[in-house]
Amino acid sequence: MLNRCPNCNSKNLATRPIATSRSVAGHLFTAAVPGQTCCDCGEKVYAAADLARFDLATALALADAGETSGEAVRSMRKAAGVSAKKLAELLDVRPESVSRWENDRGKVDRATLAVLRQIIAERAGIPARNLVTFLRSLAKPKKLALRVALDMRKLDGELSGGR
Repeated sequence: MLNRCPNCNSKNLATRPIATSRSVAGHLFTAAVPGQTCCDCGEKVYAAADLARFDLATALALADAGETSGEAVRSMRKAAGVSAKKLAELLDVRPESVSRWENDRGKVDRATLAVLRQIIAERAGIPARNLVTFLRSLAKPKKLALRVALDMRKLDGELSGGR
């Protein structure tokens, strides 16, 4: 928590959830993310960990829906905190393959998406889904809505492993 606004140096800060959104692969993800708002200038400040949780929740929704566009794959990889080179090493593919996927010049297979989803779950500290069940669900992926409202209170429990 900050004591002063980084923009105007005011001490008049309110701590409350702030409506936050991120657009990925044609989907708009929204959530109320914990943060602080300066009551004098309106500056909004978030803790990096809270924004990282929002990004992980977004990545999880993309993976669960079986999204394989380049933008979705890049967003999931980044939210998982894995470099393109490291992902290529983990999957035993060439870095060029990851680049092709992320630039929509190659198709991501279900096994790769499943591994990426497991990495996201591990990073988020949630129990991994049964892999066989997840692979079967990818055969007929759920259509992800264009607007996705993420409940950060619910995610707090899910992303912390229900603790």
